Amino acid sequence: MAAFSRHVETASRKPLRAVKLPPSGFADTWENKPKASVEIGLRLLSEADLAGARAVGVQQANALHPELDERSDIWVEAFNQTLMHYAIALGTCQPDHVEQPFWEMAEDVVPLALSEGGMLRLWSELELLTLIESSVTPEIDEDGLARLVELLQAGGAWEGKSVTQKRRLGRLLTYALELAEPAVELAVERTGG
Repeated sequence: MAAFSRHVETASRKPLRAVKLPPSGFADTWENKPKASVEIGLRLLSEADLAGARAVGVQQANALHPELDERSDIWVEAFNQTLMHYAIALGTCQPDHVEQPFWEMAEDVVPLALSEGGMLRLWSELELLTLIESSVTPEIDEDGLARLVELLQAGGAWEGKSVTQKRRLGRLLTYALELAEPAVELAVERTGG
């Protein structure tokens, strides 16, 4: 029983997802920029984490642009960037332990360490993790799956979409493919194919 408890305890400490961030995901000006890809764990953010991130975003946007407010694109950009930095700081962890932050003093390090591309990649991964782990996100049924296959085969899944929507769809489909492929390989091994 003790061995089982240790196994459960160890397994529960691994993050739900980990991503590899290439060196280009880090700022050239950061003195600790890695020379090879780095695995970064991701953890779900609590409502309190997100509320804190929003509060810090407002505070920073007001400090940077005291003459502006949320009606200004410049103010909104400052808010969004700070929100993303703060969320990434709280939402990243060691790839083998969800309770250990990836960076010490992450709120200060993230804006210095990441390139814009690295920040956007980690933000997208946190959004994806939140979506796929949410119990309120509906799961696709057989009819939906058939429609998706038809749209993908005909190229209709991409029609009329903005660049941002196409990227989101591409990331979701890449993740779906990553999840689906091991099952296919396992089925082939079982059938001897």
